[in-house]
Amino acid sequence: MPRLKLKKGDIPFAEIYKFSKEFYYKQYDNKSKRMKMDVTSARLIKTNNFDYDPKVKAWKQNAEGIRHIKFEFIVSSSPISYKKGDTINVHKYPVTFVFFNLDMGWNSPFRWRTGSFKKVRFANKGASKEQRLLIANANIKNGKQLDFFFKLEALLSWYGLLYGPDTTNRRLPVKANPDLIPFFDKTSLYIVEKVLRHLLSKKGIVKIKEKIK
Repeated sequence: MPRLKLKKGDIPFAEIYKFSKEFYYKQYDNKSKRMKMDVTSARLIKTNNFDYDPKVKAWKQNAEGIRHIKFEFIVSSSPISYKKGDTINVHKYPVTFVFFNLDMGWNSPFRWRTGSFKKVRFANKGASKEQRLLIANANIKNGKQLDFFFKLEALLSWYGLLYGPDTTNRRLPVKANPDLIPFFDKTSLYIVEKVLRHLLSKKGIVKIKEKIK
């Protein structure tokens, strides 16, 4: 059964960020490089328990020690780092982060998700090229980021790091991610690098713009 609420002993943000950096340099598929090549912008679309305070002209938790702060973004990319199997110029994916308590900074337990809650569509055996193209385009339009789906979704659920339901077959990705390492995919990494690592730093709460480049 998935954990419904974050708690203090859950895995902290700092640990996954560390795993991610180590993973990028050990593996041939460096998500940090892909992020810089492919991801173009992001937009903050919703926050929970985190609002703009005009008095200090910055974003803040609603109250000291409050739990479960949520950020929802839409991240846009124009992929050039791989050969595309679709005809959509701009890919847009929802990315959600939920933190136990931002007062804990980098040590705050958290969960995240790249992509929507919708099911991935798969081509039937023997499907034509045109049919496969239609399905590839449909998955993108439905907000499904397949790299996250195949390499991370079931694994994050297993670790208690996944926000929302596991839409996979719930088998660990032993082929796609044989070391079973949780890491930030390039889409979520954009939010981590542009917003969250600053937000969680000792410098305190920083401004968050709705449009992020």
